[in-house]
Amino acid sequence: MLMKYTIIPLIVVVCVIFIFWIFNRLEKIEIQTASGSTFIMAEVEKTSWDKEKGLMGRKDLSEDRGMLFVYDEDINPNFWMKNMLIPIDIIFIDADHNIKYIAESVLPCETETRCDLYNAGTPIRYVLEVKAGYTKKYGVKIGDRVLFN
Repeated sequence: MLMKYTIIPLIVVVCVIFIFWIFNRLEKIEIQTASGSTFIMAEVEKTSWDKEKGLMGRKDLSEDRGMLFVYDEDINPNFWMKNMLIPIDIIFIDADHNIKYIAESVLPCETETRCDLYNAGTPIRYVLEVKAGYTKKYGVKIGDRVLFN
């Protein structure tokens, strides 16, 4: 009987911590385009492990969600679609929050040995991954600004 009263509060605490952790990692992103602003909620990835994993294994990505990769300094990272299950748009953003390059509707790798690399060809500070077709649908272009904290 005592165990029943101990386990239930423990489960509630774990659930609350998990929910807080998930929502604490989400950031509201505003993309300012020529025709106005569009918004998404993005998971923010700052650690090497989280950046390496990214959206691997995800079966779906809703249109209002994305993933933001944050780098401590300007770099020119390569992105690939290994172990990806869904196509995405990859938006490369500089330290001033300007879009420098967009890889549109990037497909998952065909095989383990055939997997293209995507990069901006110039140093960037952030990368935003969104559902494939998002940039075309909302008119997101090179030079647009991406705002977040």
